[in-house]
Amino acid sequence: MENQKYAGIVNEQSTIKPQNPSIVNQQETIKTRSKDKAMILLCFLAFRALFRSVNQQSLRLVLMPRRLRVTPADPWPGDPARGADILAGRYHLCGRIITIDSDPFIPDLPQPTAVLIALHGFGWLHDLRSQGGDQARKRARTLCSQWLDHYERWAEPGWDAVATGLRLRHWLLLHDFFLENADHSFRERLYRAMMRPARHLSRLLPGRLTGADALVSLTGWALAAQCLDPESLHLKAALDTLETALTRHLLGDGCLNERNPERHMLALRGLIDLRNCFALAHEKPPGFLTTAISRMTLALKLWRHGDGALASFQGGNQGDPLTIDTILTRADSRGRSLRTLPQGGYHRLSASRTLVIIDTGAPDPNTNPHFSAALLAMEISTGRERLIVIVNCTLTMRTHAPMIVTIMLTGGAHDDATHNRIHVKV
Repeated sequence: MENQKYAGIVNEQSTIKPQNPSIVNQQETIKTRSKDKAMILLCFLAFRALFRSVNQQSLRLVLMPRRLRVTPADPWPGDPARGADILAGRYHLCGRIITIDSDPFIPDLPQPTAVLIALHGFGWLHDLRSQGGDQARKRARTLCSQWLDHYERWAEPGWDAVATGLRLRHWLLLHDFFLENADHSFRERLYRAMMRPARHLSRLLPGRLTGADALVSLTGWALAAQCLDPESLHLKAALDTLETALTRHLLGDGCLNERNPERHMLALRGLIDLRNCFALAHEKPPGFLTTAISRMTLALKLWRHGDGALASFQGGNQGDPLTIDTILTRADSRGRSLRTLPQGGYHRLSASRTLVIIDTGAPDPNTNPHFSAALLAMEISTGRERLIVIVNCTLTMRTHAPMIVTIMLTGGAHDDATHNRIHVKV
């Protein structure tokens, strides 16, 4: 029986017909093509991973400029006394004097975030330039080299979006000052240090930044794109994003939604630099940029006292009168100062030489985390003398400890009478 069974199996196998050679060849071709496709896919994935790794290290093969396409003018004044302090290792930042004898850009410097942003923003280069001389120029170049030693590649706080926007703008504006007689290697290194962060901003922005922070970062990106390489730094995208940010953060009366006069001035200053850069390139500036500058300038005039400085509302400082004069001149806004900012919540009353500026707006923590609960805060001046300041006590609030900030922002920290957590101005 078993022999018959095996014989049947053998007979069945012997009856199986061999496959058609053409079908076998077709199957082999399909297998070969599948292997080729898998190999191509693997090569593609490997190349993409390599490209992303190279891009992450900021080594993308983009030609570095040998010189600026447009060299922006720097109209902003500096303080020679502060420039002399920088030569001695003392930096005036956010209302503080920080003494750093050697390298100010060492990682983990124990300072508040606002101070670090001001330090890495290089706005103090204006003071060094006003000091003048080869010593100030060499000191500026040394400080730039020290920054590059620590932050040529991505690291906080040097690559913070706000600090990067400020640094790009100030390096471009003061390009002729600290690069005069510089060797080729330093120039190349600095241009690379501007291209990389500018590309970083193009990928990062707008992010979650609001108010002046968003505008400062975006104007730095747009200015770098205009001066270095409009195509690779995506100038059109920068302008489109800036227009969207202005629509979002600028109120209908021209007041920035933070309602902080000093921060408003900082954002306006960057917009003026960008518009002037278009003029130097013999190009027409975007219409939205000109309109925003005009509206913000009229709002800035409302906060100005007879001494030329600003009212200190919502955590802002008074600012430098000479800088404010320069802003008003460069903005070329001929309109008279407004009497009220209905959306911003400010009023300006004047009689003879007496001036009263009142804050009547409701605070919004979504637009200004450092808002002050100081309803009906006011400042009174006559001529160039400030007489009465019944105002919030949040001056340079960004430089204080978080617990102090929380206490000082409450209504009870102001000239209020408090009953059952209800604050009434007295």
